[in-house]
Amino acid sequence: METETVLTCPVCDRGSSGGTRFQTVRQHLKWDLLRCSECSFEFWYPLTQATREFFEETYKSFADVSSKPTLGTRHRLTLTHMPVSAGTILDIGCGDSLFLPEARRRGFDVWGVDFNRKVIEKNKTLFKLNNLFAMSVYDFALLPNLPKFDLITFFEVLEHVEDPKRFISTVRNLLKEDAFIALCLPDSKVWGPCERMLNAPPYHTAHWTADTLRMFLARNGFEIIMTKKIGRPDAVDLLMNTLVRFRLMKNTAVAPFKQKIDFYRTRSVFSYLSKAMKLLLRCVSLPLRQFLYIVGIRPAIYVIAQRKG
Repeated sequence: METETVLTCPVCDRGSSGGTRFQTVRQHLKWDLLRCSECSFEFWYPLTQATREFFEETYKSFADVSSKPTLGTRHRLTLTHMPVSAGTILDIGCGDSLFLPEARRRGFDVWGVDFNRKVIEKNKTLFKLNNLFAMSVYDFALLPNLPKFDLITFFEVLEHVEDPKRFISTVRNLLKEDAFIALCLPDSKVWGPCERMLNAPPYHTAHWTADTLRMFLARNGFEIIMTKKIGRPDAVDLLMNTLVRFRLMKNTAVAPFKQKIDFYRTRSVFSYLSKAMKLLLRCVSLPLRQFLYIVGIRPAIYVIAQRKG
């Protein structure tokens, strides 16, 4: 099936008016998943980013003050392979991780921006960080007297934005010359059935691979200096993917099960039950997660790149 709408690919800039065609790979509610015939990038049409209210409701567990902030693999990698030894760091979509507090402890001037207003309030309360802003990166870029940043991070963000070119251009303009970015996003080649369903609109706007990410960054003035495949240790998603693959669970049961887990996670009366269930699932899934990691099935891409020109 081919779409007749005149479009431009967000990665290779080819448009349907110039002969490039976009194949409809899948349909989901009001969206079509289109694949560019030139670079194979897949994006949902129409490209519409979820609202602030959607993010606050969907990721409200991040704002729960009883939920202990942690460092994910992507954060630890950045701290281990920090491309700068000093300066200013901006984390876009900062969430409630310990990344900014740890970077501050190491002497960096840290800044954060996130759509989720309650997450920003939580971070200010817990970590006493001053330069945190509850707004989009586009509004943040318009603030007066901003510094130029030595490093900008955006973990699990690019797959959510409706205009990747506008986003990376904004990031580039906020950076010093020859400064760095660090990012992480899901690799669509390695997704299981659970993540394929969840990584659709309104959650995600595009499906990225290592190849399309490399092309996108190169065309927008960045040179990759480090890339690494990493795991995503969500025990619930991993077990559901496994159960669906072996036909022990129907694909249609994934969404209701996830909704129940999220319901318990956000209700204080069930908080201990939810934590106990999560711990049990992690213990049960540990051998499987380790096996998948050893054989190279790592469903996320981590990149450090440097601004050029």
